[in-house]
Amino acid sequence: MRILIVGKLNDIIELSGAASIMIRSSSQAVDVDALSIEKIMRAPPEVETLGYDRIFYPDNIERIETPRQLAETVTDLMNKNDYIYIIAPSTKLFKESLAYAGQKLQIPIIPDVSQIEAGPGRHIFMRTIMAGRVRSYETPLNKAIILIGLGRFRGGRFSEKKTSFVPIKISVDTSFRIIEKREKARGAVRLEEADIIISVGRGFRSKDDLKLAFELADLLRGQVGCSRPIAADLKWLPEEHWIGLSGKKVRPKLYIALGISGQPQHIAGILESRVIVAVNKDPNAPIFKNADYGIVGDLYEFIPKFSEKIKEILGVK
Repeated sequence: MRILIVGKLNDIIELSGAASIMIRSSSQAVDVDALSIEKIMRAPPEVETLGYDRIFYPDNIERIETPRQLAETVTDLMNKNDYIYIIAPSTKLFKESLAYAGQKLQIPIIPDVSQIEAGPGRHIFMRTIMAGRVRSYETPLNKAIILIGLGRFRGGRFSEKKTSFVPIKISVDTSFRIIEKREKARGAVRLEEADIIISVGRGFRSKDDLKLAFELADLLRGQVGCSRPIAADLKWLPEEHWIGLSGKKVRPKLYIALGISGQPQHIAGILESRVIVAVNKDPNAPIFKNADYGIVGDLYEFIPKFSEKIKEILGVK
């Protein structure tokens, strides 16, 4: 059985954890390759020692940049190596590109997988559906593309094999021309890795007021997330902060929702949080149904008082 892991180098490291589970739960020998969407100038030691057979990377371009390029590359590797599973992060780029690849290869896709189990001769993949209200356990009858939410598995060495790094030529997409590239501002830490998340919603009256949440996050050494309207409609924060069914799915130790009503789209992204605290002035806000602790009150009154209490506990002036 052969598996192909697809992603950036950080993804390849993290998804080695999924490969490890599949190897341990398989009754047959498993070989694992990877496709880096980034050019590899020098083999990183932490990647080289994981146990991959081969890691393919683009040789003629710096990065595989379009869904079409990625789909064509994955399709070509699949046709040459007959992988049983293609595994990638469950993000916008891979959902789009691997859906196209799946159509060309005529194999199904299982998105947003959060758990892998051993079944009778096959693997069982668990994901949540219906805005997080239902768990679906799915077993492919043959080959499949598996998209896994980042932060679900911890990477690590899964075999003693020596890794070969293999450069490959990527077909240049001539359907467009790149005019300019601009670096997109991103947070220092991915929300999927955060232990504490302070999340903001429509209860905030202005973009400038979000500084209250950022100050609280700094105090607690956490990260700032948001509901869909803040990122998608108002554009007060970049999409990297968006938590929900169409955004990121997180599982921090502590999730504090400030001024978030708690629509199903948002709840789907926070269900695996260990403790959920909700602050909303509407006592009937749906968020309270999923919160471990609920505070009915004005966030503009709550945040300063809560921050002062935290400073008192931490001995911060």
